[in-house]
Amino acid sequence: MMSKLTRAPAAPQAVIAGIAFMLFGCFLSAGTSALAKAMLLAFPLAQVLLIRNATAVAGCSIVTPFKAFRSLPRPRIQILRVLLSGAEAPMYFFAISKLPLVDVLTYYMAGPIYVTAMSATLLREPVGWRRWSAVVIGFIGVVIALRPSSALLSLPSLVALVGSLFYAGMLTTTRMVRGTPNSILVLTQISAVLVVAIVAAPFVWTTLTPGQFILMGCLGIGTLITTACINRSLTLAPASIVVPYQYALIVGGALFGYLFFGEKPEPTTLIGAAIIIGAGLYIFMRELKVAPKPPVVETP
Repeated sequence: MMSKLTRAPAAPQAVIAGIAFMLFGCFLSAGTSALAKAMLLAFPLAQVLLIRNATAVAGCSIVTPFKAFRSLPRPRIQILRVLLSGAEAPMYFFAISKLPLVDVLTYYMAGPIYVTAMSATLLREPVGWRRWSAVVIGFIGVVIALRPSSALLSLPSLVALVGSLFYAGMLTTTRMVRGTPNSILVLTQISAVLVVAIVAAPFVWTTLTPGQFILMGCLGIGTLITTACINRSLTLAPASIVVPYQYALIVGGALFGYLFFGEKPEPTTLIGAAIIIGAGLYIFMRELKVAPKPPVVETP
């Protein structure tokens, strides 16, 4: 999801609406993650992803300009992005089924920090010592949140960490294919996960009631609404104002995790999240100052 930073000053009402859309999108994303966690506690991962992504693909296809597929920029990077998407989403959903919701969302909110490092090493974009310092500090926040004394060696934590790196890779490749219609970016991303689920689901399929099927379908609908809200937010107000509100996702994760699963964030998670948020905001504001460009904002 991308937005141009050079625009006429937004009206106060539009800015307020943009913030509201961003906050709603983030809390909806956290809510759908909580619903996914509940489904994953009862049903196989591949089955949940199959119904979720089939619903999302059907909805997204309605607004996708398929003619644009004929002239997509940088086809090889498009393919790499699809592969990263197909691997990252199953990791994310596996992690939320095993770990507290706020922990996984905290790891994933470090994505923009990893993107800065990848942009410097892979895209050869200039990154000064200030942003490199923020990258290091942000990664320290990730290590603190991981609680290396006990959880670093657990499989779910490692999967969440690797998944967040894949997520950052997806954001980086999205930067590399600017000009691709947003609906195509979303469609290819969710279609990649659907293909993975189609292959795996028949081996683990269990019988569903109509209500359970509808709940899984709501995950896909929630994904599309979240994307639409964040896109709308970026069209109503400057990215420099609304993007920092994406960290409300961590607050939403903590709230829904406590309300529905009795999960209480560890002090180390909160400390790590605060460090990650601080480092991420500094990198974002610094990037606006030294190299204005359309930032990529994605939800897990």
